Amino acid sequence: MLRNLATAACLLALVDLAAAQNVLVILSDDQGTDSVRCYGGDVRTPRIDQLAAGGVRFARAYSNPVCSPTRGVILTGRYGFRTGIGDIFSIYDRNASTDPESGEFLRTLQEGEDTLADRAGRAGLESAAFGKWHLNDVTDDLPYAPMLRGGFDAYSGALGNIGATSSDETYFHWYRDTNGSQAWTTEYATTATAREAASWINGRDPDSRWICYVAFNAGHAPFHVAPDHLTTYTEAELGRVVTPLEMYRTMIEAMDTEIGHLLDGIGYARRSDVTVVFLGDNGTPAAVSSTPAKAKGSLFEPGIHVPLIVSGAKVTGRGECGALVGAVDVFRTALDLGGVPVAGPATIDSVSLLPYLTSPGAASRRTYVFSEQFNPDGYNGASDGQRSQRAVRNDRFKLIRIEASDTSTSDQFYDLVRDPTESTNLLPMAPADPRRKAYEALSAQLESLLASK
Repeated sequence: MLRNLATAACLLALVDLAAAQNVLVILSDDQGTDSVRCYGGDVRTPRIDQLAAGGVRFARAYSNPVCSPTRGVILTGRYGFRTGIGDIFSIYDRNASTDPESGEFLRTLQEGEDTLADRAGRAGLESAAFGKWHLNDVTDDLPYAPMLRGGFDAYSGALGNIGATSSDETYFHWYRDTNGSQAWTTEYATTATAREAASWINGRDPDSRWICYVAFNAGHAPFHVAPDHLTTYTEAELGRVVTPLEMYRTMIEAMDTEIGHLLDGIGYARRSDVTVVFLGDNGTPAAVSSTPAKAKGSLFEPGIHVPLIVSGAKVTGRGECGALVGAVDVFRTALDLGGVPVAGPATIDSVSLLPYLTSPGAASRRTYVFSEQFNPDGYNGASDGQRSQRAVRNDRFKLIRIEASDTSTSDQFYDLVRDPTESTNLLPMAPADPRRKAYEALSAQLESLLASK
């Protein structure tokens, strides 16, 4: 009885936390934990660090290895093998892959998916998205995809990667979509994203509730030196020949600066009603990583281990949380913070992070985390003949399974406690090896998950 009463009290506390909050989800592009100072990285990120100091920093947060699948799980709360979003959407390629079941072109976030914004709208919340969308390719409804498919009330940003339309496109001269109307702009893209998000938030009635999704293009290529007023890196530091890594660092610091401008711009009084969720969409890219073979695009730790921070006036927990969490969990967390119901007929893979926001040391609500990238039926982004790559990890061990075809499968198995750099594949394994049970358990977990579609 006492245990039940304690559980009930905890749930009531979570409801109180959720009811009064507006939610600001900030997503960086191509920024793993090695590119955030408060995670031990060597890039200057004082405002992100400040968020972490005032809230909960998740030490074991995982995304998918590339952009579009991570955005898909954030906005739907569902793994890619359920939504069909398994690889990078090419918004300028009409030869996009087909849905393996219907045989029709899979060109966008599907109409039947019930998104974060859809659910918010039904509950009376306003919603808007700013920055990089990257959840559709060229379709008839392309300019309106963030609203027609995403369910947002407003949108402004780059529909895909800057530089994808033309070699002339840069962060200083890019093609902006605003509620379906497209035009070239010379406003620095990182600045535009933060400014427009702050403007939209400040335009809301003080009594309104909202969810705002801000997805920066930084630090995705094309690499460049950010404007001087947004970075502390000096010409002397950068030298005469500026490397991609040095450019990348200025881009990340410029984003960090603009995150500060965004938060400062919405004002102190309004900030008291806002919870900020910050995360990266995948690991740092190979061109600027110290471990290029295991960076973005891979299922090794540098490719999928990302920063995740939740901070706000009503986030009473402080410090590091060691629970296993995934980018997919942002979906339910944002809805719970906004007081939005999550129930529905579709399978939801998202788990709320709210218990950790009051008690960072709380036991992990997950026994495993899952990441994937797949290219069925010629889906965009196929490389090296790989059909899929999926990973599942528990508290200690990690299984990576690569399927090059329906009949070709290879596994890799790592002990992340003894081998955090994943340098020794434990397979093949002797029948009497005591770690075999852990391998078989993760293998069964992966197979059971994929069979649940």
